[in-house]
Amino acid sequence: MVMAELTKRQRYWLEHVRRALASGAPMTSYAKSRRISIGALYNAKSQLLRRGFLRRPEPAARKVDGEAFVPVRIEAVAGMKPACRLRHGSGWELECEGLPDPQWLLALVGGEHGDAAA
Repeated sequence: MVMAELTKRQRYWLEHVRRALASGAPMTSYAKSRRISIGALYNAKSQLLRRGFLRRPEPAARKVDGEAFVPVRIEAVAGMKPACRLRHGSGWELECEGLPDPQWLLALVGGEHGDAAA
């Protein structure tokens, strides 16, 4: 268990960091309400993250001009070549072993008749 590897002081700060994060309030508000140093809280969080006792939160989706952008994590898979899969709204799908040339892709998606039509 991870707790056994932590000192008493580290367990103290881990509990505060977890409670602060779980509260949903800014860390500054949590620290103020508990009368603890915000600097010490941030420092403890940083050290606990670095040592692997806390997990980094997944980034949330955000909207730009009404469109949702979802965070993506790219991880290499041993023995596999990178692949690209394109799906068009009309239903067609295209798979490539690598990323296509941007100009070709623009012509394909834009519906221009050039090399992309071949």
